[in-house]
Amino acid sequence: MRLSATDVHVWATRLDAREEQVQRCWEVLSCDERQRAERFRFPSDRLRFMVARGVLRMLLGRYLGMPGSEVRLRYGIFGKPALADWHESDLQFNLAHSGEVAVYGFTRLRKVGLDVESEPLRLLMPGVPECSFTAAEQHALAALPAALRTLASLTLWTRKEAYLKALGCGLQQDLSSFEISVPPAAPALLRRVDEDAKQSHWFFYDLQPARNFVGTLCVENKAETRLWSWRQA
Repeated sequence: MRLSATDVHVWATRLDAREEQVQRCWEVLSCDERQRAERFRFPSDRLRFMVARGVLRMLLGRYLGMPGSEVRLRYGIFGKPALADWHESDLQFNLAHSGEVAVYGFTRLRKVGLDVESEPLRLLMPGVPECSFTAAEQHALAALPAALRTLASLTLWTRKEAYLKALGCGLQQDLSSFEISVPPAAPALLRRVDEDAKQSHWFFYDLQPARNFVGTLCVENKAETRLWSWRQA
């Protein structure tokens, strides 16, 4: 796979794979990933992890021109995976999964973050909007028609989490410490961030990787986005 410096490739796949597909994914996992898979309590979680990581390795192998089993990864202090320095590559990536769907983003030289969600009901739990959204975001959501509010809340959540994942800190940073424009307003704009953050350098792209799933791609600097679907063969 060829990836230019101005492109972002986004892949989507389902994690409910057949037995032979799961075996293929298992074969490309590293020793520590296999150990991590074995620690999952529920078989469904174990299989989703195996397929999500297996597909990631196969995709990375396509971009790097090597078998996925030979790809070496390292992890940031908050757990964000990246290529080990051994590869001497400028390839950047991120992944996210929810339920039976996973998404992956690949770029050159620029930070990228992804989030996907399939469970809007958790946003209706008491206290979730108050602790995750700023007062201005809550006010904008409350002004929307009731029929649009849940989807807008879920989309806003994915925008904020994708931005934090692009930074490499995930939910270690308070979601209410910064502000993003509320959908359906477009384009998404980053507001009220730390002084050292450059608001104009971040771009957000709405994703719908599968029916009843909502996602966001956050990328450093504007790029041409190409969407792909990975089908196990």
